[in-house]
Amino acid sequence: MAESLKTSPSALVVDDVSLNVVLLGDVLGAWGFECQSAADGFDAVLKYQNGKFDIIFMDIEMPGMNGIDAARTIRQLEGAHAKQVPIVAHTAYGAQNYMDKCLSAGMNDCIEKPYDFEQIFALIDKLIGFRP
Repeated sequence: MAESLKTSPSALVVDDVSLNVVLLGDVLGAWGFECQSAADGFDAVLKYQNGKFDIIFMDIEMPGMNGIDAARTIRQLEGAHAKQVPIVAHTAYGAQNYMDKCLSAGMNDCIEKPYDFEQIFALIDKLIGFRP
């Protein structure tokens, strides 16, 4: 039996604030993404281990495991030779304040809340080459 082709990209949206998950998830869904969500870094790592994502949007400040530690853990799980899933940090505390920490944890970029959907669209295009 032939394997079915994947037609929609997949995203993992990680945030402890459900409104942010719904907002970003709805916009990504409207752009054609299949979305899953996680409420903290531990859940994000578990979902990463049990799924395949084209991009991850990771909140930085969360209870339990924060986004920086979750990104580091995901990069360790990927190993040195695996293709890395792009991880985009999102924060309400000023993206520039966190950029160095995000990059050193293996994240690809950092965006600020409230969301600028044009910026997110441009990042998606840049990181995974997808345009709705």
